[in-house]
Amino acid sequence: MSDKIYIPGFKAYDTSCAPHLAVMIAATAGTVDLATSGEKVIGICENDPTTGEAVKILGVGVTKLVVNGNSVNIAVGDVLKAYTGGIGVKAASDHDRTFAIALEPATADAVVIDVLVGTHAHVSA
Repeated sequence: MSDKIYIPGFKAYDTSCAPHLAVMIAATAGTVDLATSGEKVIGICENDPTTGEAVKILGVGVTKLVVNGNSVNIAVGDVLKAYTGGIGVKAASDHDRTFAIALEPATADAVVIDVLVGTHAHVSA
């Protein structure tokens, strides 16, 4: 039994998809693009496709994610949401669309940490 679940059938909308970045379904059918703030994340890109190439999207499991943890530090167990460019940040509200839980801390921007993807948890007050 695999401990990861991948989402098949999507291609890169453009060349912005890269490893360790969150992706969302793009406006063009059958494609994904980097997730932006407030959007529904479907998973994390695990390859480096060019436009129109297949994207390896991890939907559930442990993987790496680029996060910004400088202005709002990320602690182990914090719930994450998408920010511009597919980067993860700490969720601040129970209205945030979350997609992962931090398995490592981050206190700087553009660092790569381990996360549990596919967890749509609520932020505790």
